[in-house]
Amino acid sequence: MGETTYGITAYHAAVDERTDLSAESDGHKPLTPHNLPGNEQMPTLASPSREDHNKVKAHIASVLKPAREALEQAIQDLQDLENGSKGETAVLRKAWLPEQISRYKTLVTSRQAEQNIVDEHDIKIGTLAAASGARLLEAPRIGGNAVTDTAKNSIVPWLMDWAAIKIDPKLEWSNNLEDPKHTKLTGGTKGKTRLNDMESANYYLIPNPRELDCEVAFHGRTSGWEFAELNCTQPLLNPIYCGKGRPSGKMGELDGRYKVSGEKPGYCWSFVPRTGYRRRDPCLSGDSGSVVLLDPENPPAHRGDDWWVSILFGHEHKSVDCMAPIENVIKDIEAVMNGKVVVPEQA
Repeated sequence: MGETTYGITAYHAAVDERTDLSAESDGHKPLTPHNLPGNEQMPTLASPSREDHNKVKAHIASVLKPAREALEQAIQDLQDLENGSKGETAVLRKAWLPEQISRYKTLVTSRQAEQNIVDEHDIKIGTLAAASGARLLEAPRIGGNAVTDTAKNSIVPWLMDWAAIKIDPKLEWSNNLEDPKHTKLTGGTKGKTRLNDMESANYYLIPNPRELDCEVAFHGRTSGWEFAELNCTQPLLNPIYCGKGRPSGKMGELDGRYKVSGEKPGYCWSFVPRTGYRRRDPCLSGDSGSVVLLDPENPPAHRGDDWWVSILFGHEHKSVDCMAPIENVIKDIEAVMNGKVVVPEQA
């Protein structure tokens, strides 16, 4: 068999609560074309999302309509003045109306061009090929922990939340970075990323947050480029400890999604705001599904290829965000889809 290109995002972003598929399928089992409920079909995916696309269309329309009305009114006013309106005010208006009409025409032309681009843009990027479901995967512990080093090689339940999208063959895709933005330090000075525009990202790394320089970066739908640090302690997701201010034992959004418990918590990695940078959530609603890349202080010798670290799938409270190690995601994809992931490959 030949190679097929897939995009990757979060399961709950590809199969959300607004779809019939989400309501009818067992969200705690892998989803493939072979186990679809009833007469359902795998959903098509869009980029930008249909929600974002429609928001842009609505914004352009909200600007274009009053601009057209203002242009028509200015043209009519000038015509009325030329047809015989008198007085000093009329003379002054007649002098500046042509310039105003020109500005309105430029605005209308610009907004109309934007509307044409949006109307003609095909937002479909592909079809869901398979997804993890919101479930736990038994896999070896990755990395060390100051409290649990003695058990670092034990098998633990990891949170899985991924979706593979079969990319439309007419589209060209590559794992290249696009203009990684510098962020701001607390004092307002520019921060620094070691990632560069158009670098490829075709490898993944299995870091130990306690032993390696683990500064990371990702590009989110909401946040844009953000920069953070891996948390050296592996978080446990369960209804007792997850969720700021939540009464003990009460389910929250994330732990409720995975049905974890105090007896069987879910393991994940997390990151926190990078030291010295602006203090705000390093992950916002809509960022789920982003690929988290290593952004090391000491760049690797083979610059030009950046390293995947994990897939971001959510956060439950401020300053701590949850992600699945890419090694686990790749192993799960291979098992669910009965294939071999060749890109990214292990560095």
